[in-house]
Amino acid sequence: MKRIVILSDKFPPLPGGGIASAHFNLYKMFRSKGFDVHVYTYLDENKKLTDLKDDPNVHRFGATELELKYLYLINKIKRKISNFKINKLPQKGLAYQLDLIKISNIGAKKINKQLKKFKPDIVFIPDFGVPGYSIQKLPNIKYVHISHNNPIRFINNPLIGIHSENDTTAALKFEQQSLKCIDIVICPSNYMKEVFSKTFSFDKDIVVIPNLIHQEYINNIKKEDLHEILGINPSWPIIYIPSAGSKYKGEKFVIEIIRRISNNLNNEVGFYLSGNLSENQIFELSFLPDYHIYSPGYVSLESNIANIKDCKICISPTLFECFGMAILEALFCGLPCVAFNVGGNKEIIDCNNGFLVQFLDIETLISRSLELLNSSDLFYSLAKNTKNTQKEYSSDIIYERYYEIINGL
Repeated sequence: MKRIVILSDKFPPLPGGGIASAHFNLYKMFRSKGFDVHVYTYLDENKKLTDLKDDPNVHRFGATELELKYLYLINKIKRKISNFKINKLPQKGLAYQLDLIKISNIGAKKINKQLKKFKPDIVFIPDFGVPGYSIQKLPNIKYVHISHNNPIRFINNPLIGIHSENDTTAALKFEQQSLKCIDIVICPSNYMKEVFSKTFSFDKDIVVIPNLIHQEYINNIKKEDLHEILGINPSWPIIYIPSAGSKYKGEKFVIEIIRRISNNLNNEVGFYLSGNLSENQIFELSFLPDYHIYSPGYVSLESNIANIKDCKICISPTLFECFGMAILEALFCGLPCVAFNVGGNKEIIDCNNGFLVQFLDIETLISRSLELLNSSDLFYSLAKNTKNTQKEYSSDIIYERYYEIINGL
């Protein structure tokens, strides 16, 4: 069996985003098939890991608190110099891609010694933070780039604020450089393949393999009783809204969804909002104290799945989606999903397991959600059909695609 390394920004049981979840499931798949597979993280900074009962095959790296302070000081000096026009990098609008790359590559450099010891046959590298820029390319190892992020999508979109084009352009140059020693690129959706092909110059294979969910892991997680936590009637539906405080995931629509649906259902409904809420949302909710909302902040993947299992449907007003791990996790928990037709959503949601509505059509997003909540026949029909999605994105099905690539490499 080939030896495999998977790089990830973070990794469960510590809280992380969609990439951490996707690579966790990828790791589970390879382990279940008997591969000698290890995970190396590059953004687990400032974590007290001594009490963490972790998998021995998971190795966590990242910038220390001292390294982060030093990086912050250097950046502050550079920006002051830039203001005096000695070194120009105009930062008009939000600029964080270069900072993310700098922090990620502190952790990535620490991984190189471990790779030399383990001597893998294949290394899977995500694009988030471009850790591949600092990973030393060793002989007899094949390198696979997974395109999850691609910040070019954030440029010239007023819905999420102004992003610095200079910052993004510089970040993309780092990623282009990191592609020199890559043997194949994997995109989780046709949408991301199209974006990648337009952004980068890459003359080798670019293939589409969806992210997967490890069904056994999901099945073994016990459902949390959110009804008891919220103190509401067990018969009332609970709605799952993923990454509710993120502006990229439609933060500006969340309170309106809660208000409209609560009023329509005479407040006999609960909401589970994953992730941290924004300051604006917390302020707005202070004027809506009677709504039934559970928002525990960032929790582990296992806790998040346990919470989702006690929900009835998922509503995702996301403005960006390369693939949508949160939506896929909801479908694997049997929740029909309602979302905007944006990015890779149309490759997961169809008329059989939920509803896609026109981008930014919040009226239809809410009306379709109420239709699901008010019609038992429609709900049970779509909920039943989520099992077909579970088969399509199961580890056994997706493994065949990866097996072809591994053998090809």
